[in-house]
Amino acid sequence: MPAPRPLTFASVGEAPAEAERLLTGGYERRGNWDLRQVCDHCADWLAFPIDGYPPVPPWFKPALLAIRHTLGPRILHQILREGTMRAGSPTVARTLYPPAPDPAADAAAVERLARAADRFLAHEGKYAISPFFGRMSREEARGLQAIHTAHHFGFLEPK
Repeated sequence: MPAPRPLTFASVGEAPAEAERLLTGGYERRGNWDLRQVCDHCADWLAFPIDGYPPVPPWFKPALLAIRHTLGPRILHQILREGTMRAGSPTVARTLYPPAPDPAADAAAVERLARAADRFLAHEGKYAISPFFGRMSREEARGLQAIHTAHHFGFLEPK
């Protein structure tokens, strides 16, 4: 698999414009996901801090609790310090989508991402506690989302 293109977002608010650029101008995949898959995955992760994270299987809760209080915060600070995420990290299965069945699915996913980014940035309350990273400040949560979206969009190369 080719390496992702270097891409950074100062804010997750930049992701919808990049998605629109890829939608209208076309792109080449540098990874496994198409535009719809990236947009829908990122939109899900923008909603979790506001709406709550998906339930964790009971057998995994003790391990996740231990990680949240030990390694999780260290990994968060490393991601924020370096501005990158490691490719191939596991994710929540419900945030994995099949390839777009047609161009209309791409367009709908781009719109969904724009709504999710606007909602995330407009949120004024506390964010839900991340099962992996724990409680995050507004700056940490916003930084993580900017890095996460840029990570995924880096695997789509504009034509």
